[in-house]
Amino acid sequence: MTEAQLYVAIGVPTIAILIGILLNGLLYNALSARMSGVEARMLSLENTLTARFDLMIGKLAGIARLSVESSGSRVTHFTTPSCVLQSPVWMESRLPVL
Repeated sequence: MTEAQLYVAIGVPTIAILIGILLNGLLYNALSARMSGVEARMLSLENTLTARFDLMIGKLAGIARLSVESSGSRVTHFTTPSCVLQSPVWMESRLPVL
């Protein structure tokens, strides 16, 4: 084996590995940028849904309050609607206090 053959036998796989490492770094950066965009959209969607749920719960509380005020009777107890009892755990802190 001559010196040129030895350099080619060692150099070509080494260059291929270095190019592979470079391409993996570029692809990782591109994928990271796309994932941060998806994360931003998911946070925006979560905030929108949270606002809508808060609005709906506020409307439910307003309807319950109106029905109590319109009846003119003294309220001795308040029955919570079953949809509020089945709300997810993360929403428990956002329920309005009546």
